[in-house]
Amino acid sequence: MEYVETRDVPIRELTRFPGNARRGNVDRIRESIRRTGQYRSIVVRDTGEQLVILAGNHTHDAIKAEGHTTARSEIITCDDVEARRINLADNKLAELGDYDLDALAELLSYLEGDYAGTGYTDEDIQALITPADGSGGDSDGSDTTGARKSLAERFGVPPFTVLDARQGYWQERKKSWLALGIDSGAGRGGELTGGFANAAAQQAKYHGGDATEVPSWAGTSIFDPVLCELLVRWYSAPGHRVIDPFAGGSVRGLVSARLGRHYTGIDLRPEQVEANDASATDWVNRGLLGITTPDTPSAYGPDDLTPIEVHAGYRVKRDDLFTIPGGAGGKVRTCLTLARRATAGLVTAGSRQSPQVNIVAGVAASLGLPCRVHVPAAKGPLTPELAAARTAGAEIVEHRPGYNNVIIARAREDAAQHGWTEIPFGMECAEAVRATAAQVTNLPADAKRLVVPVGSGMSLSGILAGLTAAGNTVPVLGVVVGADPTGRLDTYAPGWRDRVTLVQSPLDYHTPAAETELGDLPLDPVYEAKCLPFLEDGDVLWVVGRRETALDTPPAERPRWVVGDSRNLRDLVEGDDLYDFMLTCPPYHDLEVYSDDPADLSRAGDYPTFLTAYRECLSAATDRMRPDAFAAIVTGPVRDAKGYILDLPTDTTRIMEDLGWRLYQDAVLVTAVSTAAIRAARGFVLRKLTRTHQAVAVYHRGNLNDVRTWPSVEAGDLEGEASEEGLQQSE
Repeated sequence: MEYVETRDVPIRELTRFPGNARRGNVDRIRESIRRTGQYRSIVVRDTGEQLVILAGNHTHDAIKAEGHTTARSEIITCDDVEARRINLADNKLAELGDYDLDALAELLSYLEGDYAGTGYTDEDIQALITPADGSGGDSDGSDTTGARKSLAERFGVPPFTVLDARQGYWQERKKSWLALGIDSGAGRGGELTGGFANAAAQQAKYHGGDATEVPSWAGTSIFDPVLCELLVRWYSAPGHRVIDPFAGGSVRGLVSARLGRHYTGIDLRPEQVEANDASATDWVNRGLLGITTPDTPSAYGPDDLTPIEVHAGYRVKRDDLFTIPGGAGGKVRTCLTLARRATAGLVTAGSRQSPQVNIVAGVAASLGLPCRVHVPAAKGPLTPELAAARTAGAEIVEHRPGYNNVIIARAREDAAQHGWTEIPFGMECAEAVRATAAQVTNLPADAKRLVVPVGSGMSLSGILAGLTAAGNTVPVLGVVVGADPTGRLDTYAPGWRDRVTLVQSPLDYHTPAAETELGDLPLDPVYEAKCLPFLEDGDVLWVVGRRETALDTPPAERPRWVVGDSRNLRDLVEGDDLYDFMLTCPPYHDLEVYSDDPADLSRAGDYPTFLTAYRECLSAATDRMRPDAFAAIVTGPVRDAKGYILDLPTDTTRIMEDLGWRLYQDAVLVTAVSTAAIRAARGFVLRKLTRTHQAVAVYHRGNLNDVRTWPSVEAGDLEGEASEEGLQQSE
């Protein structure tokens, strides 16, 4: 190819490339030309007889359609082969690129909504926020792994200063929280005074019902769990301590705890604290806070069917929801069944990385039995699995050399010598097959395939036994994450080759997968996460279990509520530990009166007296905060007795700045109109606009640099054993 010149060529002299395969959007190009003109030349080949367009055929069409008589053109000479190569490259190479979606969104933001001539539409911008198909990727849903996530998927909702609780994605997220069993009215019954009963009566009146049929708390303001989730995720990190000087109901405590934060709330009313504690106990007992103790039952018993759930459009068999301290899933179920026959203690063998050692230690602790685990010796600190096993009370016995046959033999000798029960290496026993087989019966009949991570092969053997017994002929894809499992499959699942396709994960057993989430479901990085590249539409993923040490967030702590006046918070909170995040929603002066207690801020009297008491509460909380911390306070303006506005959000900022905080972020929470439409007509008699939003203010003090080190916000399971090769590598 040789460059000749660049010049304006009459449209009538240009010939489109014969057989051009690309189908461009001429209308969008015309819009761009109208707005910015022809900002780059088309590439034209001079054959000596005619001028043929190699690159820019649709630009030519758009220029012609816009009525231009010339097109700026780069003239080149080349042979026929190079001409075809240039045409193909121009059409294809642009397709191969991708976008940094953050950079794209920022670049588009500078246009302030005027996208004319860019090729982008308002619909394209909306897709950056939340794809219409919910896939989290391209509009055709092809990016099912979520590699290109929308802002809503990445951060819970789009991180804009207008937080719109009316949107579908917000409402769906709220339904998910409420489905966990948040009892918004607990502790907010008839003993509350002031506007609550009136609000309930008003709801009944305007809905044509009886006030006695409306819950006594129906008029109370309930903190939105989605807003709580966002503030906790955005302005604190897993493991952070959260203080709430105006706790009220259980929402902020339960949500914070489920997200791995350590929450302490202060409330004046013993009834409210008692109700909140009851809600927390319910969540602990149902396994919703990730807290398991020997006295805490699993949400599912050993004989219960674990459920089928949907995550990122895929159906998932959640066998990891059977839990005990130290682990969860089918391997735990087998271990518990075997351990209940023990009379003295438990012994097992495993690799240093295997979840089996921690599972056996956890089961032993839950049953009050001593435990020893035999593993290969190695230099350096204990692996997370071994450290967790030791914490559970197990004795770690290390051996050189660390081959399978050595540690299995030593464990067997140990069990025989002391009369303890041996939990077999890899849970290799008929009991494992029976326990897993019983979990097959609720698999969907229309599944295209069942995808299973395969370690030792025992879980797959049990699944196949269950499928055979149920007459279920669904094909099975086994993703092998360790050594060859065919020996165990031949023993415990004869005939498996007729229905199972085994594929080897390209990652070594000890190498975790980079992508470890299926939508909002965290997966074990060594096992289930390695199945993600193989999933196809219509598949069901079998989540075999969950290793405790693979969780992205630290184990949760039960939320704690303390009865007392937050002005005395320094004395109410035990110890000297400081808090990382303040999250609260104070009384809106006397808009809602919460109790008859004279210390209640909602009964403080006039507004200046309220502000004085309010400042004392925030000051006491500030004294217990770390030097580098965030505080999120949700407030709203209220009206005085004459109907004039009292600007509580602005007064809150003034108080916080006096206490050494700086306003870091402000936002508006737009709420559903609901009964506001009814109130609007009455209120506007005096020209009052009905409020359908709240103010969300985030304050900071100290150094912001540490925030960069926090884990990603992306909105916070296993079976099998290490191979003999893996054990040798460990040794």
